[in-house]
Amino acid sequence: MKTTHQWVSVVRSLQLYKWVTLIFSAVIAGLVLYLFIQSGQHILVLDRSNHTFYPSQIAKIEDSDVKDFIKRFVEYRYNWQTFDPDQILKTIEPLSTSAFRKGLGKILGKQKAENKEGQSLEQYVAHIHPKLTETQATASFDRILRINSVPLVVPVQVSLHIIQGTRTPWNPFGLYVDSLTEYQQ
Repeated sequence: MKTTHQWVSVVRSLQLYKWVTLIFSAVIAGLVLYLFIQSGQHILVLDRSNHTFYPSQIAKIEDSDVKDFIKRFVEYRYNWQTFDPDQILKTIEPLSTSAFRKGLGKILGKQKAENKEGQSLEQYVAHIHPKLTETQATASFDRILRINSVPLVVPVQVSLHIIQGTRTPWNPFGLYVDSLTEYQQ
């Protein structure tokens, strides 16, 4: 009889643990769902002038923010270890429109730049200087193409058409490159 009472006690304990676990699981699932729903609504942006955070819907876009956006876009677009058009397009996706990526994809698809066995080919940019006027956003920089560790420096200037769109966690100001014109010097 004693073992029967022990088994009954164990079964009751297990049932209690089962219900406690189910209740905690439901509470955690509810919290995760709540956080998931709330996460898409509030994106915080840092205001550099007074070091405070604002919800992105009310944050003003300053010239310094646009210049930082241009620098980031140029780095994403022109830095690569191996030439892979799909990877380049994927990298700039949060900062550009789909029409721009489609056009750039056609241009990049025509270019041939493969790493041959025993050779290395990579590209990066340096000295990015964005400039804003009332009607135009431009950036000048040095494009450095390294072939077998030998650098070839080409000064480049780009003119960007930037539009404002949906704000996302990856693009809190909602700035998107819609077109780009490249001038090599």
